[in-house]
Amino acid sequence: MDAIKSRLTQDPWKAGYAMLASNSHSSLSYQPLGPFKAVSRNPDMNLDAYKHDMMAASNLTLMWYFTDNTAYASKAREILLAWATVQKEFSGAESSFAIGDAAIQSIGSAEILRSTYSGWTDDDTQTFKDYLDLVYWPSLFIGGERWGAGSQTLGGGQGALQIWSAMAVAVFSDDTVKYNMALNAYLTDPASGFSNTLPNGQAGDTGRDQGHAFGQIANTVYTAETLWAQGSDAYAYSDNRLLSMMEYYADFNSGGSRNFIPYGPTYGLYTSIGLDAKGRRTDIPASAGHLIYNAYVNRKGVSAPYLSHYRTLVPDYTSGFVFPGFIFRRVQDNNPKRDLLKASWEQPTANEVPSLVNQGIGSPSSTPGMQSAGDSLTLTGSGVGIEKNYQFASRMAEGDFTFQAKVKTSGTAGSAGRAGIMIRKSADASPRTPYVALTMSPPGTTSAGVRLNWRRGSTTYYMGYKDYAAAGEPYWIKLVRRGNFIYGFTSADGVSWSPTYSVVFPAEGDDSLGSKVLVGAFNFSGSVGETSTARFEDVRFGSNPSSLPLAPTALSANPSAGKIDLTWKSDLANVVYFDVYRASGDSDLALIATEVNSQSFTDTDVRPGTNYRYAVRASGYSGESASSETSSATGM
Repeated sequence: MDAIKSRLTQDPWKAGYAMLASNSHSSLSYQPLGPFKAVSRNPDMNLDAYKHDMMAASNLTLMWYFTDNTAYASKAREILLAWATVQKEFSGAESSFAIGDAAIQSIGSAEILRSTYSGWTDDDTQTFKDYLDLVYWPSLFIGGERWGAGSQTLGGGQGALQIWSAMAVAVFSDDTVKYNMALNAYLTDPASGFSNTLPNGQAGDTGRDQGHAFGQIANTVYTAETLWAQGSDAYAYSDNRLLSMMEYYADFNSGGSRNFIPYGPTYGLYTSIGLDAKGRRTDIPASAGHLIYNAYVNRKGVSAPYLSHYRTLVPDYTSGFVFPGFIFRRVQDNNPKRDLLKASWEQPTANEVPSLVNQGIGSPSSTPGMQSAGDSLTLTGSGVGIEKNYQFASRMAEGDFTFQAKVKTSGTAGSAGRAGIMIRKSADASPRTPYVALTMSPPGTTSAGVRLNWRRGSTTYYMGYKDYAAAGEPYWIKLVRRGNFIYGFTSADGVSWSPTYSVVFPAEGDDSLGSKVLVGAFNFSGSVGETSTARFEDVRFGSNPSSLPLAPTALSANPSAGKIDLTWKSDLANVVYFDVYRASGDSDLALIATEVNSQSFTDTDVRPGTNYRYAVRASGYSGESASSETSSATGM
């Protein structure tokens, strides 16, 4: 920032700064529109007030930094702390977007103020940390009872926005546990982060439109730059993937031509580079472009020819809700090298041809038939569908695993036949048996393409957003188990895998998957009176030991005056932290403490004479373990 400040009398920094200074949100006369107790996006409530005030806080903070006028810092502080004190929740279907769109402004401003402004106190820092922990974090869907320390992000740029926001929260709060959870999502969540990109530079949103494609790149880069400041090099990760993404984007949006592999995020599968009414985009401030240029060209000496040209075409600042790009434009960067990143988990490689056993689920009327030769499989049978009866060629699997197949034909021509792959708790045809299935429907049918659905409890769920209608046979499909998570994928070539959806199951009980499951291929005809034949190729399987932490043992509850001390034992493999649950009387166990980083906890919220039951679970990136056995104690 000091280097930028020293160049404000030189173009292009001079022009960018002039636009910043003249913006109404940069004025000391700006009148805040909030704060409000609640902010919602979709449906919108108090959203514009929040966005305008965060932009003002950001602009005023920058004006303080560039002018040394404490009046700007004081006003920015006033806005931020007013919201941090009053607001109690984000809500709505797109709450994480509301957070993410302004995270670089709100958290970035608070970080600058606490580092540079003497009027920002330690109490202010704690107030803002509490705000981030209690209001921001719960809406980012990274970590929590359902996921353990894992994540179930939205797709493409939406998920990248969640991850960047989570990383910013963690860094400002000096929270190592949250930092590692955000990093795990960044490197391994299939719906976003690095996992939703390809080596050729495509991102999940490349086929949507170029505004959203830039957004996905930008938020992935903001996370990378945050990591760089913490001592880790995300720019080198996956063979300089961020450079490939920006070069692809810059080339195409500068007028170039690029090959496109069928690909997308969880909400759609695209077959070409996406363009909306705005077409190719050179109107978006190049904040992310400047960061990538600095990271590779200035720091590492790596060329970026398409990005270099693209930076000459785009503005450094606009009047909308975009962080000023000129503050990221640098001429040199002599920062030392950083540590390389390593993912916390790797998907098992499917290199084994599995031995499958065919059986009928739910008593389809005809005797199911199966033929296999090498990695090819043919299934012939009847059945109404996977909710009632069908045939299933499967094997037992435990631990983490991958099962994939190329669906050559999903059913006999003219029939209502469907086929796919499935993970199922057991062969029990009960309507409550948990499962996850990727179903391929043939061309010409109303549901042509691929659909992911699953059963948890008595409810059957279907893949969010829309079916992958572009996934027409022949097409590859894949299911991956990672602890309590199941990931679905499709691919046009068996190499580049596009995420469909992620499903998470509870750690224990009737609705859990259990440690051993059936996995394989299925087909049905749509009728108990007809048969249909499905053909699969490249049927593959691979497994690794489970990445799910084991349940804690030897839980002991020991009461003393005004407190109950808990201790337990754990095999710490795959453990990130522990969750503590408590109940009294006939009530169900409820979470009372999370992110506990030792094998002990003291409950001080106890009443004399009241008996309490406790249980502990271990949380890892692949989900939460089963519960320990309970231990009871009476308050003194």
